[in-house]
Amino acid sequence: MQDSGMMLTDARVERMARRGLWKNRTILDFLDDRLTHCPDQVYVTDHNSMTGRSTSLSYRNIHQLSLRIAAGLSQYGIGKGDVVAIQLPNWWEVAAVHLACVRLGAVTNPLMPIFRARELEFMLAFANTKAIVIPREFRGFAY
Repeated sequence: MQDSGMMLTDARVERMARRGLWKNRTILDFLDDRLTHCPDQVYVTDHNSMTGRSTSLSYRNIHQLSLRIAAGLSQYGIGKGDVVAIQLPNWWEVAAVHLACVRLGAVTNPLMPIFRARELEFMLAFANTKAIVIPREFRGFAY
């Protein structure tokens, strides 16, 4: 099979590593670096159109929140290889849930907040989703 550059084959990873493009590190490795060097620097800032508030979280904040979320997901049986759908607006919670899932070895499946029953039925089943994180309400729709 020819490597088209689209598939993540061992050969492609090796080429990328030789060029310094493949660091063989996870997002948690990079987060740990930031926690060591600049824990109070801003990691993420969002704007919640529902409340009108913006929230900024530091590397330390997001780390602590992601640990709490990971513990909660773990109590619900989420673990390595499980799919967790995230149907949230672009709020800080998306980053925290994603980091929590990475900690557990779970896979996140981001879904647009505008999806409703028809789209969700297909996407959740197709991904064999074990859990979904949703807002209570967003733009007048009660999830």
